[in-house]
Amino acid sequence: MSKYTSEQKKRAKKLITQIKKSSTTMQTHMYEFIQSESFKVLGFETFKSWAKENEQEVGISYDSMLSYHHTARVTHYLFGEEHIGTIPPFVLKPLFPLTEEQLDLISEKTLEEFKTEDPSEMKLTNKKVKSIVERLGLVTNQNHDTGSSKKSKTQNKLILSLNNHKSNSVVKSLRLAIDETFTSKQQIRLCRDVLKEFEGSNVDKAIKYIESVLEEL
Repeated sequence: MSKYTSEQKKRAKKLITQIKKSSTTMQTHMYEFIQSESFKVLGFETFKSWAKENEQEVGISYDSMLSYHHTARVTHYLFGEEHIGTIPPFVLKPLFPLTEEQLDLISEKTLEEFKTEDPSEMKLTNKKVKSIVERLGLVTNQNHDTGSSKKSKTQNKLILSLNNHKSNSVVKSLRLAIDETFTSKQQIRLCRDVLKEFEGSNVDKAIKYIESVLEEL
């Protein structure tokens, strides 16, 4: 027997219809769909699995859906639910990877600079938002080599994924985020690197076994 009510299922399906029909309220509906975990009501374990299967039907890519959701999430946190949908994703993109504690700093800084809590009066742009983030020291770009840039992108992707998979179970959230961020081979290497932080004969055996598996891949 399903643990979800008929009303929950009806609401989930209605949200999908609203997402497909409207561009102006896309953020609002996508935010509710993910926050309420409506994808689970429809039989999917993760939002990504639902999105990947329904990209063509909905008419937008998984990455775009996430972008709408993170824009709504940040807007809701900084300015309130009534402002969701009033700010384009590109404007708030520099804030997507930030934690709630870091967003609190952003909130204080924007109020200090613009003397208002209304985002429409701030006339925010991507450049303005990025400048605030950098001046607060929340993003550092001291090393601009390719390796550093790639590492930064991976870290941001992991943070975004963790935000998207908030759960009462830290282990479950971390597992889903790692699965979305890293390839199977990268995940195996990650296990090996974590084990290297510990000592013991059994740990050494486990590391050697993992390395033998990596050689076969």
